[in-house]
Amino acid sequence: MQFLLPVPAALLGWVFARVAIRWYTRPEKLGILLIRNNNTEWLTREIFPSEDIKSLLTHPDNFQRIRPHIEGHIDRFLKVKLAEKMPMISMFIGDNTIRQLKAVFMEELEQLFPQVMVEYTATLTNGDGISEFLNTKLKALEPETLGRLMQPLITPLIRKVELCGAAMGFLIGILQLALAALTV
Repeated sequence: MQFLLPVPAALLGWVFARVAIRWYTRPEKLGILLIRNNNTEWLTREIFPSEDIKSLLTHPDNFQRIRPHIEGHIDRFLKVKLAEKMPMISMFIGDNTIRQLKAVFMEELEQLFPQVMVEYTATLTNGDGISEFLNTKLKALEPETLGRLMQPLITPLIRKVELCGAAMGFLIGILQLALAALTV
């Protein structure tokens, strides 16, 4: 019957680890710890890395998504605004010329867009723009809300700690079993 000693010890190790970890990682406690220790900057870097933001904003598909909108603005500019601002030029520009100008503008914008977005994101991420904005927003959250947002991020770590507690309990149970066998 003594050979079953590691099983309840493992169970106790798991329960103690679970209770301790769950106590300190309750949403309200976790949020308070993050805000009180000024860990919102760490959270900003981990959740919103500047490289991810750069790659998201500079992705080539972004231009293709806004291309119809830009084409509409260029059409309006060439057909309406240009005629209003420079009536003499509009008399010499026909639909064929407008199509050619629009094609040239779109080609140039397609090459220019990624470069502009890279420079734009560099100015946002090099300064304190994005991180300061996110830190301000995170600090404005209620601790319990921040804790609930963090919960999915730390759940895998909690499971590992619980398993370590069970393993330690099992090892202690084996040690107790070995010591009991030596004393008999």
